[in-house]
Amino acid sequence: LRFGEVRRGRLGVTTQDVTPAVAKQLGLTVTEGAVVQKVEPGSTAEQAGLQPRDVVTATNGRPIRSSGELRNRIGLTPVGEEVEMTVLRDGRPLRRPAHPGRAIA
Repeated sequence: LRFGEVRRGRLGVTTQDVTPAVAKQLGLTVTEGAVVQKVEPGSTAEQAGLQPRDVVTATNGRPIRSSGELRNRIGLTPVGEEVEMTVLRDGRPLRRPAHPGRAIA
């Protein structure tokens, strides 16, 4: 352990999977990804401009199929390294740079 502790990237969001039912409820044309439910104040996600109901569909060009996949991919990203997220907002794709912060145990 280089820093004497485990450091994992963290966005500061609560997400859920895009299921067919969720996609229908939100009027989405996609059935994979991670829907942002909550953004923590002062978090990396807030700094990146993420909002509730945004759907994260990719990080660094690699598809995100579920909220667990997003959590794992961000968790394996070195703290502070830039990640480009592709997000659907109101049906339009957006790109958001983020620098995952440190998670406290």
